[in-house]
Amino acid sequence: MYDPDSVSLVDFAIDKVSRARSSMGAIRNRHEHAYNNNANTSENTQAAESRLRDTAVSYTHLRAHETELHL
Repeated sequence: MYDPDSVSLVDFAIDKVSRARSSMGAIRNRHEHAYNNNANTSENTQAAESRLRDTAVSYTHLRAHETELHL
């Protein structure tokens, strides 16, 4: 038998679940974006620190060789 109240209840439940899934999907997307952004920032920071260290070491070696040449 067809019960309109049961169909309405199922439609309501499906709609509620769909909205909840949509909301959770949007939250997950925001979290993934934030995570990826933080990972990218971390990688870029590490690369910049490495370049700074390389420059500092090169400068130290240059100064040492300049001192040797002036002696």
